Amino acid sequence: MADYEADDVIGTLSKKANKMGFTSYMVTPDKDYLQLLEPNSNIYKIISKSSKPEIITIDDFKNFIKPNSKKDQTFLLKNALKKVLNILFPSLSLTK
Repeated sequence: MADYEADDVIGTLSKKANKMGFTSYMVTPDKDYLQLLEPNSNIYKIISKSSKPEIITIDDFKNFIKPNSKKDQTFLLKNALKKVLNILFPSLSLTK
């Protein structure tokens, strides 16, 4: 598993659980996990011990991304580009 990022492993397990009919919750504050949201895959976002956890669904994500937000566009483009480069050039092992 040394060649895989945590979000890859968690995303795979989440997809397998969904195919078996389960709803999954990925516990993380990391925005990278937004790309793993699906109808039955959610994010259980914990920011701090004193704050209330937030559950983010695919519908929340669709409302979160604003087409005119440069920050959100850059985030999505960067992650998509990283995935494409990892497929085309696996020896690069791009992680961030």
